[in-house]
Amino acid sequence: FDDARIAPLAESDGHKFIRLWHEAVEKELARRGRPVGDIREVGERLIEKLRNTPGLFYLAANPLLCAMICAMHHDRGQKLPEGQSELCESLTHMLLHRREREGGLEWQQFPAAYRDLTYPQKRRLAQDLAVVMVLEGLSALSYEFALEAIETSLSGLGRTPADATIVLPSLVERSGMLREPNPGLIDFIHNTFKEFLAGEAFGMSDLGHPSLAVSS
Repeated sequence: FDDARIAPLAESDGHKFIRLWHEAVEKELARRGRPVGDIREVGERLIEKLRNTPGLFYLAANPLLCAMICAMHHDRGQKLPEGQSELCESLTHMLLHRREREGGLEWQQFPAAYRDLTYPQKRRLAQDLAVVMVLEGLSALSYEFALEAIETSLSGLGRTPADATIVLPSLVERSGMLREPNPGLIDFIHNTFKEFLAGEAFGMSDLGHPSLAVSS
């Protein structure tokens, strides 16, 4: 396969993306014989919210996150989390856990070392990587460095450190939170999540400099 990087959405492209997403939902609801309602107007209202919330549009410039914001807005009765922290937590949960659990995937076919992780455990793994990146002043980690960090985190969770060779690639391939932008490098899909998770860990540490053993 050839790899390609998706560029951030311009404002006009983001609006088009949102309209197309809601049109697709409208067609699917109609196909299932379910009420369509004012689904397209819902999309327009979301666009207006994005116009008035620069921080939210900053996240929506990523196509995957834009689709997830559309889904969240639709599922929550056209309401979005009010604060940046609450929004990041909701998206983190969707990326790391809900998207797979509710996506109709054959969950039992996933490797047990990854399948058996709970949401708090997956969140902890991602948070520990974020802490390492911030402490080291890095925007990305080498795959080897990330693997060592996951081994340490799994040990702290009472899991087998050797499972890191399964868990790390599964998080990259399945979660949507982490990615491999270039061969051998691991980073977050958006720096906002790195800053959110690391900031929370630092805030929970009395010293302000938590190690990988910080409890979440």
